[in-house]
Amino acid sequence: MGTVRKQVTLVGTQGAAVIKDAVIDTGAVLMVLPPDVASGIGLRNIEMHRRKLADGSVVTVPVGTLRSVSLNGRSTEETVGSYRVAASVMGDEVLVGVEVLEYLNMG
Repeated sequence: MGTVRKQVTLVGTQGAAVIKDAVIDTGAVLMVLPPDVASGIGLRNIEMHRRKLADGSVVTVPVGTLRSVSLNGRSTEETVGSYRVAASVMGDEVLVGVEVLEYLNMG
C-alpha cells in the first residue's frame, strides 16, 4: 500500500491561506499541521490537548482551529458551514485524517 498525497488549501480563522502537499491518512482521526504551517496561517484558539499516537504513546500538543480545509474542489466551509476544523500542531508534514474527510463527504 502506498502513501496518498494531495494538495490541500488551508485557511486560518483570519483568512490567511496556504496550499500545501498533505498526507491523506485514513488511519488518523484528526488533522495535523507542522508548527511553521500553523503559525503561517495564523492558527487560533490554541489549547493544549492530550493525543494518543499510533505507537500508543500519549503526548500533549497544541490544538487550534482553522476556518476551512479544501481538497479536490470541496471545502469544509461548504459542507459543514461555520464549524471550525481542529488541528493538532506537531510533526513536519500536513496530515489529513478521517474527520476532515468526513466533513468533505469523502469518508
